Amino acid sequence: MIHIFYAYTSEKDHNALLCKYLPVLPPSYREKILRFRNWKDAQLSLLGRLLLDHGIKTKFPQYADSMEIAYTSHRKPYFKNNNLKFNISHSKNMAICVISDGADMGIDVEGNAPVNIDDFKEYMTPFEWQQVISAPKKENAFYKYWTKKEAVIKADGRGLSIPLKSFEVKEEIANIENSAYVLKEVFLDSEYTCYIALKKQKNIATQPQFDEKVVLNQVHISSEMKVAMV
Repeated sequence: MIHIFYAYTSEKDHNALLCKYLPVLPPSYREKILRFRNWKDAQLSLLGRLLLDHGIKTKFPQYADSMEIAYTSHRKPYFKNNNLKFNISHSKNMAICVISDGADMGIDVEGNAPVNIDDFKEYMTPFEWQQVISAPKKENAFYKYWTKKEAVIKADGRGLSIPLKSFEVKEEIANIENSAYVLKEVFLDSEYTCYIALKKQKNIATQPQFDEKVVLNQVHISSEMKVAMV
């Protein structure tokens, strides 16, 4: 089962959140938060970490004492002492975290806003670009493809070292080397577009499907929450 946790920023609660959680953050992460000049950027980063901790404690409590985070050579975070998978994304006023005890996955959320889609043509395959420009609502189609491709490279774990144009999303599936990534749209808010990508083995007998159950959890994060940061 896949659990998705999301929360919205709150400017009025910002100082209280920092006072509550900065002291219990690991030093390196605390320094990262303090480097942000904009309160919203700092809070989005903090919310992602709080959602991860909250999700583990509420849905996978057996792993609450083994949450040591390490990083791959491509800077993808993972748990060093357990096999849970997680991924974090944020945009506009929303932070989101996905956690599962299954296959590798990635999630991307984007706040819908006016965009010059021509600026992104070079990142899409000819098929993808044609789908965008021929859609009745071009911006909506753009955001769907953009979040799909971002979710795929996050699930793969190598990030932008894989050029976005080097693979194609078609019928909610993308193939990279020996793996297939199955995509599913996550409906959170009319002002956001969100997709999750799940890694499947490419050589499975049938066309891969997104058959895992996805559970949405909206979380109100406040300074009263009992969260033990690691």
